[in-house]
Amino acid sequence: MAEFSFDSNEVEAADEYQQIPAGRYTMVVTDTDLMLTKKAKEANDPKLGQYIKVRFQIVSGEFQNRVIFQNFNVVNANPKAVEIGQQQFRNLLECCGIKKITDTSEIHQKVVVADIKNTPDNGYGVGVDVKRFYEAGKSSKTTIVESAAVEPSGPIAF
Repeated sequence: MAEFSFDSNEVEAADEYQQIPAGRYTMVVTDTDLMLTKKAKEANDPKLGQYIKVRFQIVSGEFQNRVIFQNFNVVNANPKAVEIGQQQFRNLLECCGIKKITDTSEIHQKVVVADIKNTPDNGYGVGVDVKRFYEAGKSSKTTIVESAAVEPSGPIAF
């Protein structure tokens, strides 16, 4: 057993978690990774399943700095899953002004507007899923980020 001292009176209680409601948000891509699906990990075979995991950060409004993850299937035994994943990823790339990439880091710090929906609670709480991406410059309620620093521009969720 490790000796450890902790006094909860010295730590401020965390605010209650507030679910991000469905709506339209301006977000910046902060990280990407090519991941193996559970099945591919278990078999140690990337040909069984891969997806691109994209981390977004909301740049303004009540939910500024909150993080949303979106996965895009790129290798899967189900061809429909791959088709949908590729179409969604294409939508993201087009909204970033990119047609072709060789490294997912090419979309880092790109800003997009996204319509998100809430997903059912599957044991981990209600989640969010991106329905569609839009170019940030096409909307009057967006924030363009020129560098890694994200500046708020006011509320954008509705």
